Amino acid sequence: MKKISILLLGSILAACAGKPPVDSFEAAWNEGQHNERETADGSRYMKEMVVGLGPALTDSEAQCKTVSNEPKYPSVRLVMKLDLSGAVTEAIVRPSNARWECVKDSLAKKRFPAPPRDSFWTSGDIRQ
Repeated sequence: MKKISILLLGSILAACAGKPPVDSFEAAWNEGQHNERETADGSRYMKEMVVGLGPALTDSEAQCKTVSNEPKYPSVRLVMKLDLSGAVTEAIVRPSNARWECVKDSLAKKRFPAPPRDSFWTSGDIRQ
């Protein structure tokens, strides 16, 4: 309840200041893009991460195929925050539906290569 109140207060203050509230997905996406493209350690890490992400994504999608009969999106954006052990501590998918929430939750249970630093955001487009 306390976290919700603080977030609500932050949104109200931002609105009063004439600024739009910060979208947590967009902030995570932007940080992931920066980590992967503008830092040397992030670029090296993403080459290693992709090797593990492909099979994990294929497995997660197979597990979630029957979750929903909703139409497929041409692409989905996924962001994941990893701790130093490679465990997913947060994941967000956009656009969202039951099937992609299932895929996101399945991926969040997997462990990936250890990132260069704690709280490391990754981001990517998944084309179907």
